Amino acid sequence: MSLIDETEREDFEDVCKRSGFQPQEFAIEEAEKPLTGGQIQPIEGYVQITHVPTGKSHSYQAGQGSTWVAQFAIDLKRRHFE
Repeated sequence: MSLIDETEREDFEDVCKRSGFQPQEFAIEEAEKPLTGGQIQPIEGYVQITHVPTGKSHSYQAGQGSTWVAQFAIDLKRRHFE
């Protein structure tokens, strides 16, 4: 199972394009937190996004209820990846 669902992926691509980037410029790595205790738990983890041309990256908390795409958009506006 993936931390990033199809809607988040589409939102990520839209944010890239609106900010003047191509989604292919970014590498996305997902890391799920291991489930503990045998109870039903939400899927949580981190998404690390790297702007391949500059090598700059940032990690965002991801999973159910996360706002990583909005946080990524803010970082693009702040020119974090340039």
